[in-house]
Amino acid sequence: MLECDTNKVFFYFLGRIIVNLKHGHNGFMLKILKTNSHNPIHNIRILLPGYEERYKFFPFNKIFLEPLRRYSEIRFMDFLHTNGHTPEPTTWASRRLSSYHTQEGTNGGSIEYMIDICNILGANPWFNMPHAADDNYVTSFAEMVKKKLRPDLKVYVEYSNEVWNGIFRQTHYTQEEGMKRHLDTHSWKAGMKYYNIRSAEIANLWKSAALLLNLTMDGIASYCENDTNRIESGYRDYMEVAKNHSVKLLMYEGGPAIMENSAIAHGVSHDLVTQKAIEFNRDSHIEPVVYNVLESWRRIVANDINNNSPGLNWTYPRYRDVSLGWLQSVNTPDVYTFCG
Repeated sequence: MLECDTNKVFFYFLGRIIVNLKHGHNGFMLKILKTNSHNPIHNIRILLPGYEERYKFFPFNKIFLEPLRRYSEIRFMDFLHTNGHTPEPTTWASRRLSSYHTQEGTNGGSIEYMIDICNILGANPWFNMPHAADDNYVTSFAEMVKKKLRPDLKVYVEYSNEVWNGIFRQTHYTQEEGMKRHLDTHSWKAGMKYYNIRSAEIANLWKSAALLLNLTMDGIASYCENDTNRIESGYRDYMEVAKNHSVKLLMYEGGPAIMENSAIAHGVSHDLVTQKAIEFNRDSHIEPVVYNVLESWRRIVANDINNNSPGLNWTYPRYRDVSLGWLQSVNTPDVYTFCG
């Protein structure tokens, strides 16, 4: 039995009611007064005239869409309830589904609806990642956008919103996380530093999710090749630190690591990304990639006049890692700094 706040009921028969609704700024109310506990009322849909046959494929009223047509970008900050988004942590399983009875609340609206709006309007989406989103949520979000968004559209990604603003929960969250990681002794500085770190991690997760899962082995090899300058810059920075402290620079565990840093930092990995990385590690394309990294190391570090010790190498191992079962142990008076 249903009770509707209406002016007039035009039709009432076997699960179908046609009514003239009174509605205003506060919407309308529908009450379920009685139902069968063995077969309760379910799949309730409230549809405007003319939408019954197409709402599954086109869920938006033209009156809602028309004012949005003038914009080339749409920021979904409020739709995602970015200010004070819940829960903490925000996981992929906790996201708001398009089938949920409401798209309001602190969980925000569904990602699918945001993508649909942009696809229909041809507008570039601006997504605010929830402040407590874990890596899997961010990666899965990016993968869904990659799969469903029109390829001609550009995506803007922002970590939360106004994390400097003390009236929002995300400000306090970033300060708490920054203090946990001992990023600074002042909470507001620790929060800003955490915000910088997490923003960079989220950007990298989006880039990797959009790229890696859709790349061929050739594509991943090219991606690694293009990263050579960054790696060599890191080697030079490490060498400068080593020289300034009169120590020698060594490398251990110097194998390839795709998407590893963020997984280590947050204890979360993504199965599909991991599987793609494993495939690349077993593919012949990885040989020149590893060779190029080792050649950069030889040229920048091993051949440096201040760092010309044989160091740790496979021919004369002087370092023992029990988990790997290497046969020699450290036996040298030299002092080293490690780059792993």
